[in-house]
Amino acid sequence: MNSSSNAERSTASAVDAPRGETSALFCLRKRMLLILLLLTMFLLVGLSSGIRLEILELIAFPFILSAVWLLPRDRRVRFPAPVVATALALWVLSGAYSFGLFEGRLLPSRLYISRLAGDEYGGASKQLSSRLARSVDAGSAKFVSTMNRGVRSTAEALEWLSTRSDVAAVLFGAGDWLTLVMNPAAPFLPPMSEQALPTWWKELAHGFNLSNDVRTRTVLLPGTNVPLLLVLVPEEIRFPVVPNDVAGRFLGWFTSAVQTPGQPGPAHSATIRDRMSRAALVEGGWLTSTPRNIAWSLVGMTYLFEHLSSHDSSPLACASDTYERARHDLVASKNPDVVPLIHNNAAVAKLFSAEDRGEIEHAREILQNAYGWRMRDGTVPLAARAAFVNYISLQRAGYFGERAVPRSAVIREDPASAERRKARLAQRRQARIARQAARKGVR
Repeated sequence: MNSSSNAERSTASAVDAPRGETSALFCLRKRMLLILLLLTMFLLVGLSSGIRLEILELIAFPFILSAVWLLPRDRRVRFPAPVVATALALWVLSGAYSFGLFEGRLLPSRLYISRLAGDEYGGASKQLSSRLARSVDAGSAKFVSTMNRGVRSTAEALEWLSTRSDVAAVLFGAGDWLTLVMNPAAPFLPPMSEQALPTWWKELAHGFNLSNDVRTRTVLLPGTNVPLLLVLVPEEIRFPVVPNDVAGRFLGWFTSAVQTPGQPGPAHSATIRDRMSRAALVEGGWLTSTPRNIAWSLVGMTYLFEHLSSHDSSPLACASDTYERARHDLVASKNPDVVPLIHNNAAVAKLFSAEDRGEIEHAREILQNAYGWRMRDGTVPLAARAAFVNYISLQRAGYFGERAVPRSAVIREDPASAERRKARLAQRRQARIARQAARKGVR
């Protein structure tokens, strides 16, 4: 009797076991379906709100991982705790990468392309980066990378660059014309010692918001106490990225020059000049000559800074000649802040090497071409403000006007030399009038 009842109970339990497993499996499937439904609703609401897909995935991942880990009631079939901990650590690293915490810090590239406007998933930005990188012949190191964020303004780009001195520049925007913002903290120019500046000049520079701008350097005209401002880099450069091979070759050499490592000195300056000259000499179907104009102006600046650091006068002639090359075919249609920068720095270089009244007058004409410009939003460019301050400084020191030339610069001239000088000045005035007329036409 007992044996028969035991047999019946064992038979019943054997029948109930599959039913219990089936019921547990059914509950597990229901919970999985519920999780999938909630996840789908979360993604749809997030995407319709304009949140990027990778951000939504980043938010959802820990909840999915927790659900998958806790769904099985039997702990023996759950994922091991070390596996879950490793997944969470990778999630944290992926979040840091998605928010750009490593960009420009861990093995930085010289150039970064932000997520282009309208490029929701970053595909177009990565394609542009690949096309530019394939054209580079300035060393084997990777020089361009993409950012996981979009930059929408020059101020935002400068803020990002301010903590990344190893990055030369940022490209952002949309279409074939992007905005290139150079890093003013890039070590391609040697630091200058502090100058003892007159109080009136400090107040003047402060009034034009130029007193503490890292993109400028103050130098003293030789033999005088006249402060002059040099503008190191443009506020922004409207840069054509087509043709891609031409843009890639230029940016490869350009950023390589800006990020040239080494101690300041003649050898360091020569390396920078060589690389920047290679950028300026890149030929192809350029849509504008402005990038090459900027490269030549930076070559001229290396000569000028070499003179300032060594007090050797031989680089001054090279600086003036190179700036004249930078001013050739200068077009302002898309880069209204580049024109005053090149003219201002060219005028300063000309004044450093001026030996007679004619050259001082020529420097004044160049400087007059540097102020009066406005950006696309109506603001006055940094270089135009610097040029105006320089003009006031020189005028106050007596360099301009009928009584403008200091006695040390007045040279006794014979009548024939005086006539030739007057003819040269007349030609320069005519050229200046023609340039001003052309500039008004461009505007």
